[in-house]
Amino acid sequence: MTEHEAKLQKAGQFLEHGKYLHAIQIYKSLLQDPQTKRKAVIKLVEIYDGQNHYEAAVNTFEFYFESEPDDENMRTFYAQFLIKYEQYNEAVQTLSLVSSKNQPEKNFLIGTINYHLGEYEIAIINFEEFIRHNKNSVFNVDANLSLARCFVELNDYEKALEYLKLCEEIESNNFNVLKTLAEVYFEKEMFYHANEKIQKAITIFPIDLDLFQLSAKIFLKLNEPDIALKELNFYLENTKPTAESYALKGLIFQKRMILRKQLNILKRRWS
Repeated sequence: MTEHEAKLQKAGQFLEHGKYLHAIQIYKSLLQDPQTKRKAVIKLVEIYDGQNHYEAAVNTFEFYFESEPDDENMRTFYAQFLIKYEQYNEAVQTLSLVSSKNQPEKNFLIGTINYHLGEYEIAIINFEEFIRHNKNSVFNVDANLSLARCFVELNDYEKALEYLKLCEEIESNNFNVLKTLAEVYFEKEMFYHANEKIQKAITIFPIDLDLFQLSAKIFLKLNEPDIALKELNFYLENTKPTAESYALKGLIFQKRMILRKQLNILKRRWS
């Protein structure tokens, strides 16, 4: 084992035991060595990211690019980091130094940035460009799902459904695809289809409480206010109530009252 490998191993052991300061000291010492600086940068960024030390991570990236300005893999990694922290202008600037030919995910990242900026038409162009040139990419489902979400924002539910079905063909149990499918079917007033997808999503990922509020909305449309109330109460008991959730609860009680009146009328009629 070389001296560099020994230091990397030692730093890794410190990380496993939660001794981040010791690990940071070793990784910083390895930044000066051409053989280890790249691995050291990645590890330092992982530590800083985990501790929400944004500036320290940025400084580490910038230090690396002073000596390695042409490392497009690292610039792409940096762009992903910036997107996570919603630093979209900086991410675009970073990606401007990256070639789409060398880094196929560039268009996907540009699309993601524009989606978050509300520039849905531009996002669509980039996602479609990514899919066109990277048909076998591991990001294909994400790109199609992102396209669907762009069309949801543009209220084009037919187009959104088209891309969601492509996603479902590839990953039938993808929670995010199922959730978005439920949302689209709900907007298209296809409530039985919406219910099928939302219940499957809940089975797969029940810790997403927003699923239960959407489930409540769907059951309300299916004239099942008691089940809707049960779903909504679970949501309210486990998260902070919103104006929307309170309004939904009011609609559920209103529906219950209407159905009970209708039932009483029928009982009197046939008694």
